[in-house]
Amino acid sequence: MSVKEFTTDYDSTKMLTNHGTFGSYLKRFHISDKEECNCGEGIDDSNHRLYDCILYEEHRQELIESIESNGNVWPIEHNILLIDNNLKYFHNVILFLMINLYFF
Repeated sequence: MSVKEFTTDYDSTKMLTNHGTFGSYLKRFHISDKEECNCGEGIDDSNHRLYDCILYEEHRQELIESIESNGNVWPIEHNILLIDNNLKYFHNVILFLMINLYFF
């Protein structure tokens, strides 16, 4: 298994580092009083959005299918998401998770 060179962009960096417009991050810097996700099922952070948030379940399926078709099991660690066959789907999911933050 080889990891493709991956050039991050603004949204990918926020997702991989958990330093973005997540409730947990905003509360940490006193920008928001709320760290809970709008789904009501947990703390809003990158792992919650990627793996658990019911608001994003439908959009997570393409990534899960790609990962499982490559012989991996979901949930998966971030470093496996950067493998060639998963990278395109990972990036698409990241864009959706970050762009649609305020629609839910």
